Amino acid sequence: MTKLWRKEEWQKRDDELETDAGLKNFVEQLFDENCVERRDCGQREFANVFEYFRAYPVWLKEKYNNRNNNDKKDL
Repeated sequence: MTKLWRKEEWQKRDDELETDAGLKNFVEQLFDENCVERRDCGQREFANVFEYFRAYPVWLKEKYNNRNNNDKKDL
């Protein structure tokens, strides 16, 4: 049951990332930065953007929304 639930949750997050191009671009940028930081520290990098997003979905969405809100205030 747990594996099935986790697969459904991961698929939901992957779908969410695929349907919002702005979020996906934002996460890809942070993923690239994270890979450099992890490589410099000798840590294992995430395999791909989806694995990175699955690990930190709430934090990444908050950062994305905050960035978008700050961009709108500047207009």
